[in-house]
Amino acid sequence: RIARSPLAEQIEVLPFNDELLKKYLTACFGRLLLPEKERRDLLSKAQGIPLLIAAFLKSLIASNVIQYEDGYWLLDRKRYKQVRIPTDLDQSLASTLKNMREEQTALMRLLALAGPLPKSDLTRFVRGVIGNPELTMDDLTQKAILVHHGDGTIAFAHPLYSQFIIENTPTDTLRKFSAQLAASLALSGSGDSLRVAQLYIGAE
Repeated sequence: RIARSPLAEQIEVLPFNDELLKKYLTACFGRLLLPEKERRDLLSKAQGIPLLIAAFLKSLIASNVIQYEDGYWLLDRKRYKQVRIPTDLDQSLASTLKNMREEQTALMRLLALAGPLPKSDLTRFVRGVIGNPELTMDDLTQKAILVHHGDGTIAFAHPLYSQFIIENTPTDTLRKFSAQLAASLALSGSGDSLRVAQLYIGAE
């Protein structure tokens, strides 16, 4: 529901009920995927908050509890029973990003600092840090953490991923990656001089 006034814009997102959750699951996976009991449990613990539910489902994809096989989305019910439904967004993001490989973590940290980038630029930035950036990008896209936009840029599926990653990255690593990105942007003749300056400041 969107309310507008000359001075402000407010967007109110209403909590999911079971009917809305069923529509959302069908839109995402082509079918309900979660039985009624699991849906009730999810709605209760996530308080029906759409962003929290979406983040939880992405964490299930990232951890292979939900997998895409032979043209269908499948739920591993045995593994699902062992999953803890997060009750706040930070917990959900942490669950999604848990057990990532070193190269996946490095790429996400660089992208969090750089912001959305064309795939060719991101590949060039991270090639000196990880061995196979294209494969790593594909892995993170399949886990619904990264998305490819129509203009050719790659970004996080939700801006909160970027914020959470930066907040949970060691200071020394942030400084090192900021310096690398600033130098790379400067050498490439980037017109975003403000972004380059911000990265150099972050490297100090």
